[in-house]
Amino acid sequence: MLVGAGGNIAVQVGVDGAVVVDAGSAARAPAVIGTIKQLSPGPIRYVINTNADADHVGGNETVARAGQSLFTAPDPTGAGPAGAAIMSAHRRRSPKAAVGRRHRRLACWPE
Repeated sequence: MLVGAGGNIAVQVGVDGAVVVDAGSAARAPAVIGTIKQLSPGPIRYVINTNADADHVGGNETVARAGQSLFTAPDPTGAGPAGAAIMSAHRRRSPKAAVGRRHRRLACWPE
């Protein structure tokens, strides 16, 4: 369990790489990646989101791009950058973050 990067982050390490539950905040993503690399020499394979709060999903794009899919084809979900770790969530549709009176789509939210 990693703490202090926004929301708590769980990391499961195996022979094929790491599974990350919640990527933390965008500002702390580089530190999160560094800590995960200390735990496992393997790539980050999956990022699983438990909710849409920025302290849970803000680091999605950075953490996913630092990883590598198990598959040679682009992410089959279409959620993330090709070749990056696959992202998954409990919601199918992108949540909207309030920006003044407008709403914007959160980056790298799995569809």
